[in-house]
Parts: sequence; structure tokens; C-alpha cells
Amino acid sequence: MTTLPLESADFLAPWRRQARCNNAPPDLFFPETEEDAATAKAICAQCPVLAECRSWILEHPENTGVWAGTTEQERAAAANPSDGTGAPEETRAPRSLYDALLLAAERPGQWARVARYRATSSAGSVASQLRSGKRRLPPGLWDLVAETSDDNGSDLYARLTPEEPEP
Repeated sequence: MTTLPLESADFLAPWRRQARCNNAPPDLFFPETEEDAATAKAICAQCPVLAECRSWILEHPENTGVWAGTTEQERAAAANPSDGTGAPEETRAPRSLYDALLLAAERPGQWARVARYRATSSAGSVASQLRSGKRRLPPGLWDLVAETSDDNGSDLYARLTPEEPEP
């Protein structure tokens, strides 16, 4: 996987070059818990392109992590209110990476994109955290692949290895 310095990233929308998160460690924006998101949210709160980021994330809800000062869970709750008017459960966006992995586990042996990130190295970092146990994986043997996406972000793919039937 190739990582480009942000200055050479001509493919990025101009507002993304001005984002405060560009100067922060990517891991801050992929917190384990809602409480861990406070630092990323504080960076977002001071960002000069917060409005542009908010518009972008609403158009790209499949992205994970903190965007525009909101977590995946907060965006999912806003998109799928639980007041009885929301869509059926199976049509709702996963609320977290773990939920996306649970959905992928329903189709053992099939690859599924479980996360999309704005930085080229983020999917690889998250895959390493999952493999090392720093992030929780659902039970089972998982294959994880990080790839650079067309917009020069990165995508994380996962596949639950089917269990061998016992003889």
C-alpha cells in the first residue's frame, strides 16, 4: 500500500486539505469507545471546514470513525431514529465496525467491505489493531485485507473463515 503526503494529494477536495485532522494521528479518529472520541471531537470543534466535512459525511455514511465531530454511533442514531418510524433493522447502517463485522459473519466465506477510511493508511492500521486484539473481533477466524480506494482513502474488507465440518 502506498501512502502519499497530503501536499501531493491533488485528488482531495480543497476543503479536505484545510482540515485540522490532517495534522493529527489517524488513530484518534477511530476510537474504541464513545468516551475515547473526545479528543477527535475537540479537534473537529476547532476545524475551519467543519461544515464541509459534515456535508460530506452525510453523503458518504458508509465511512467509519469520527467525522465532523460525530461518531459512527451518533450518525447512525441520527439516520435511523428508534422512534418507531425507522427502516427495518436489516436496512439500517451498522452502528460500528464491530456491527459491520457481525453482519459480515452472517455470510461466512464471503468478503465484505466493513469500513471505509479517508486516509490511505487507516484501514491497515485498524486491521493491525484487530489482529493484535487491540480492537475486538467477533468470534471465529477472520481474514482481513486493507486496500487503497479509488478516492485514495482506504477500505477494510473482512471474511469469516467457514468452519470445517467435523468428521
